[in-house]
Amino acid sequence: MNSLLRKGQGTPVKMTVDDFEVYRTETLTQCATVIMLDMSYSMMMGGRFQAGRKVALALDSLIRSKDPKDNLWVVAFSYFVLTLRPEMLLDS
Repeated sequence: MNSLLRKGQGTPVKMTVDDFEVYRTETLTQCATVIMLDMSYSMMMGGRFQAGRKVALALDSLIRSKDPKDNLWVVAFSYFVLTLRPEMLLDS
């Protein structure tokens, strides 16, 4: 539309960089994500738990920076279930 306002109607429409406009919108949706980390013997000894821990920390960082209204829950399980805060994953 900016090129039409600038040059008027007619073909071909000649567009320049100034004809484009960017509108940023803010999303109002909210999401809750749960990551379940298996802490069984095979997962701990095979190094798989460490890989899952890294994924949880990366996802936490992404959610905090891009969608601060969203929630991330980390649940570790084996013989028992434990809800972990993301900062608890740093100590492992």
